[in-house]
Amino acid sequence: MLISEADEPNIKELTKMYGAKNDEVQLPMDFQIADVNKLSAPDFRKLLDEVENNPAHDQPHYFFSNHDQPRTWDRYGDGVHNDQIAKLMAALLLTPRATPLMYYGEEIGMRTTPPTRKEDVQDPIGKIGWPEEKGRDGERTPMQWDTSKDAGFSTADHTWLPIPPSAAEYDVAVESKDPHSILSFYKRLLELRQSEPALRNMRVFGPRRS
Repeated sequence: MLISEADEPNIKELTKMYGAKNDEVQLPMDFQIADVNKLSAPDFRKLLDEVENNPAHDQPHYFFSNHDQPRTWDRYGDGVHNDQIAKLMAALLLTPRATPLMYYGEEIGMRTTPPTRKEDVQDPIGKIGWPEEKGRDGERTPMQWDTSKDAGFSTADHTWLPIPPSAAEYDVAVESKDPHSILSFYKRLLELRQSEPALRNMRVFGPRRS
């Protein structure tokens, strides 16, 4: 099964990635949903309907976060209800009839942490565009496992990108102990997805409709 990073302008163009004889990409990524960048039920509903009913009648595949854009916690959060909004985005990712793509750290509410000094920038885009463009380092910081050195990610003297201060609160170990955490909510959603055929059993790949 092939997944493609297909940044097409609309569902009509994205559908072409599936091919005419089931001989191209099975799961082209739908960037339209990831680019909404605001909490808008009508916008999400419209795009989810479009990708689910794509002209190729094939499996929808979408995401909200990746390594090229700020994390959902920052793009959709309001600064007051960020954790609740992170859970809302989790439900929107894991309950529609589609193949979801989850970016690491989404499940614990990791924050975008851009560099504050040019000399700390690793991303070439940030080095060229500083300070207007700080690059993509902020959404690529190490996974936050626990409260030990480097958030349990590495034993090296220095990591390629720094560990955000928020790792002390938003990490796997801390959230695993809290039944109300973002991670615990993701776990319950995944259990629901596994137990409910309507969420788990989606389209079966096979011959296309003529």
